[in-house]
Amino acid sequence: MIQDIFESLIFLDKVSIPDGMGGFETIWKDGAEFKGYINLDNSIEAKIAEKQGVTNIYTVTTENNVFLEFNDIIKRKSDQQTFKIKSLNNTENIPPKFATLNLRYATAELFDLLPTSE
Repeated sequence: MIQDIFESLIFLDKVSIPDGMGGFETIWKDGAEFKGYINLDNSIEAKIAEKQGVTNIYTVTTENNVFLEFNDIIKRKSDQQTFKIKSLNNTENIPPKFATLNLRYATAELFDLLPTSE
């Protein structure tokens, strides 16, 4: 079953805190944990886009009850790698009610975080 390859992923929440000088700094805190799988898109189209300067594109596969929205930041727990969701409309990739697979897909790119706090 495809869910057998799922691993722990975590939503990251953006938090602004005072910087002590009258301004604010942004930190990222771990949010809800969910199961999913992230893989690099190795299609011919993705390789052509990469040659033209487009960043690597990843596919995030989750169960149907996980809603990933545009610009959500998620982290793969195993290696702490972070990704930014690039799919514009997550309602378009909902499987039909008669589908036997309970999966949803989103596209993502690597994302470098600012300082984090646990």
